[in-house]
Amino acid sequence: MFYYASKILWVLAQPSNLLLLLVVAGALALSLERRRLAAWLLYPAALALLITGLMPVGKWLMLPLENRFPMLAEPPDRVDGIIVLGGAVDLAVAESRGLIAFKESAERNIALVEIAERHPDAKVVFSGGRGGIVGTGLTEADVVREFARRHGLDGRVILEDRSRNTYENAVLSKPLAAPAPGERWLLVTSASHMPRSVGVFRQVGWPVVAYPVDYRTSDEIEILAIPDAANRWSEFDEATKAWIGLVVYWLTGRSSALFPAP
Repeated sequence: MFYYASKILWVLAQPSNLLLLLVVAGALALSLERRRLAAWLLYPAALALLITGLMPVGKWLMLPLENRFPMLAEPPDRVDGIIVLGGAVDLAVAESRGLIAFKESAERNIALVEIAERHPDAKVVFSGGRGGIVGTGLTEADVVREFARRHGLDGRVILEDRSRNTYENAVLSKPLAAPAPGERWLLVTSASHMPRSVGVFRQVGWPVVAYPVDYRTSDEIEILAIPDAANRWSEFDEATKAWIGLVVYWLTGRSSALFPAP
């Protein structure tokens, strides 16, 4: 129930969708000669669209998320296990084209191969099902199975193919991985997703070492860069989703802290 509710509510809460709805509602109010109501709807929405389209607001929001856990130049000397979270597979393209298709966060799966090759004795777990509301058909684990096979890891990667969100990643992967006390497990996911992920894994009693990848920000965010409204709205949506996820997971008891720290 939590999963379906979160998906439906996010459609309404996603900033770009919400602002668009406000503009449409304002235009409707204007057509009905409700000028005061139209002004209350249109002006704030237009201003928010202008600011978030011209300014790197999304990157400003993303920066503290990505900086929360330090970047590791390379894995530690001893690694007992690697857990890689899904979210990087483009299932629509992979299913329709019959290809291995990744999204911008493909570094998650690239890291899986790199770390597995460097630590041949470590367990390797990939966790990713089908994140859509209809949970049938190809899963991320299916695509990663073929990706791993092509990189010489056939049969080595433990695949968890039922999870649909971060909480299910941890809960469903733990029995498969069977982490023993004292083992050092690397958690691989996007840097902006790492605080929520670490909080979830701690909550289910699985200590992990953060191995963030897929950074979207640099040390210096250029305010005067050429505006790209479409990308900046997308960045704003993504950063807002990450912050909302932190709050919701903490309030519902799925994370160990509001803003987990190293």
